[in-house]
Amino acid sequence: STALVHNVSAKGTLTVSLNASSPSAATYALGVSNYTFAKFDFTSVGEDIIIAQINILMATSADNTKTAAAGDVNNIKIYDGSILIGTDPTISSGKAEFGVTLTVPKNTTKILTIVGDIPAASDAVSLVATIKEAADVVITGKDSGISLNTTGSFGVFANLMTKGVPVVTVIAATTPVAQTYIKGT
Repeated sequence: STALVHNVSAKGTLTVSLNASSPSAATYALGVSNYTFAKFDFTSVGEDIIIAQINILMATSADNTKTAAAGDVNNIKIYDGSILIGTDPTISSGKAEFGVTLTVPKNTTKILTIVGDIPAASDAVSLVATIKEAADVVITGKDSGISLNTTGSFGVFANLMTKGVPVVTVIAATTPVAQTYIKGT
């Protein structure tokens, strides 16, 4: 006879990681709106997971030792697919904070996209979006009712974006050689 094995868990889990389609390191221009900084995977296992808070750290260095100032990046938005689920117009201490009510159904992955505006007066030489620590994602198991800790390897870093300086290149055409033209031909 074949025995069936059932694994019973008292609670679910939510793992956060960088999505494979998150933008590669790139150069950004000042004064750009809705610049995509990152895509993060939120993967639930065992039960539906309800997310109540997501904090995104905007830093100016790849190691997150320098946080972005409010004038470096603003109007940070978070999308679930094409649906806007939160906006933080002004970061504080480098963090964009989103109080949300978002359910990640059991055994699925939601991809959340982080976009923002880079003001023309931004002093940042580079910018990166990060979920720095597990406490930056506040979650509860829907069935268990238990406040859970998010799992993953924190910080979850997106790729470092670097400010570009516009360059105009002028290439002079060669002067045409002297030619003789015949009128009427």
